[in-house]
Amino acid sequence: MAFSSGPPRLLRISVPLYPPREQAHPGLLYSLNRAEPSTYQQVRECWFTTLRELLWGAGQTELAAFETYKRSIVWICVYFPDARCRDIDNYTVKFISDALVALRVLEGDEHARTSLILEGRVDREDPRSEIFVLEDLGQLEQLKPKF
Repeated sequence: MAFSSGPPRLLRISVPLYPPREQAHPGLLYSLNRAEPSTYQQVRECWFTTLRELLWGAGQTELAAFETYKRSIVWICVYFPDARCRDIDNYTVKFISDALVALRVLEGDEHARTSLILEGRVDREDPRSEIFVLEDLGQLEQLKPKF
């Protein structure tokens, strides 16, 4: 994890996982045996726990200047282990944004506060997800085509 106080403020988190495909948990929002967690709950808990450990593991010195992002751009770059063709929008990032809100990195993940960018790349030696949380100072407006 790395943090830059900016402006704009930037938080970078490298996670040794990549998001699950949407088909990883269809219809499994609830388990048949309510005593056991569903696949959805297990994946959500895995992402929350991993992000919490990475953020808390950074220590107080690194996070001393950290404030919750009121408006943000979340850029998620998924590094896959091979060059097979993958449809990036079939990978669900809901667990990531929900964990960032629960851990008070983001004030909220609704459309008025957060913009999302997804990118796919290949890294055969180190498949992972890189999460960049950038303070939104209007950068995306500058990139939009003017009609």
